[in-house]
Amino acid sequence: PSVITREWHLLSTGSVLLADIIPALLIKITAPMFIHRVSFGIRHSVVVFLQAACFLIVGISGSTWLALSGVVLASFGSGLGEISYLALTPNYPSTVVASWSSGTGGAGLIGASTYALLTDSKLLAISPKHIIFVMLSLPILFSFSYWSILQIPRSIHRAHFLQPSTWNRERSRRTTGESEDSGSGFKGTDETGEDSSIVEVYDSIDIGVFGRVLHQSGI
Repeated sequence: PSVITREWHLLSTGSVLLADIIPALLIKITAPMFIHRVSFGIRHSVVVFLQAACFLIVGISGSTWLALSGVVLASFGSGLGEISYLALTPNYPSTVVASWSSGTGGAGLIGASTYALLTDSKLLAISPKHIIFVMLSLPILFSFSYWSILQIPRSIHRAHFLQPSTWNRERSRRTTGESEDSGSGFKGTDETGEDSSIVEVYDSIDIGVFGRVLHQSGI
């Protein structure tokens, strides 16, 4: 059959791509100027919060602009997570870099396959918005993988939520007299590398799911 009409949308697919790319790019450009002052625990908490917030906003959104704001939050969380978890790799065995790369590549396949399985009309046939609420389980799993599975070496500064003075890594060092080079890093097994890939899969899977949800929703 020939195409006799062409639909026109106020916002094109390029708008979604810009909302996906630009915030993460801004984080990667500006964060190296100040992010070293913030402990990894606080960074991870912000990433988890952005993940949960973007899923909720897109899930309840009734307009294109509100849905795009959720994509922006997902992009900020993805950019912050990438630079933070890569900065952790020197404290672990060299295998974590390969595991991180595997997690990044696998996230696209896992995200696309999971979304197709859940939304295909001949399979589970769940609506895109319901998928978004199902994906709220990812921030929970992401938190569990970091706080419980990942073995954090003693050389990594730990922040305490009830002690705001520990949130700033540089200020905490000056207060406690801790040396910046204290600790010799973590000498663990390859399981730590596998944990790193788990963290990266959770961090990367969000954006791919968002793009497909917005596309099927007609945005």
